Amino acid sequence: MSGNAAYEGDGIFGNNASTIQGNVTDNNGGDGVRTGVGALVRDNTVSFNDAFGLNLSATAAYGANVVTFNGAGTVSGGAKVLLNQCNGLNAPACP
Repeated sequence: MSGNAAYEGDGIFGNNASTIQGNVTDNNGGDGVRTGVGALVRDNTVSFNDAFGLNLSATAAYGANVVTFNGAGTVSGGAKVLLNQCNGLNAPACP
C-alpha cells in the first residue's frame, strides 16, 4: 500500500505481512498507521492523529518515517530497522 493520503477516521490499517510505504496520515480519530503481524512500515509521514502515530504489532518493523504530534505518542510496538524522526528528534528519541 503506497501513495495514499488518509484524513479523518482511523488512518491506514495494514493486514498481516503487508508493506505500508510512502503515505501521509494526518488528523485521524485513531492511530495514523496500524498493522498486523510481520508488516513493514517505511517512508511515511504521520502527524496529528488522536492515538499513536504508528501502532504496530510486536513482529512488525518500521523505518524512515516522520512521526510528529500524535495524541497517544509516536510509536507503540514494532522493531526499529531504519532511522525515524519522532517529534523533530532523530532516532534515539523514537521508541
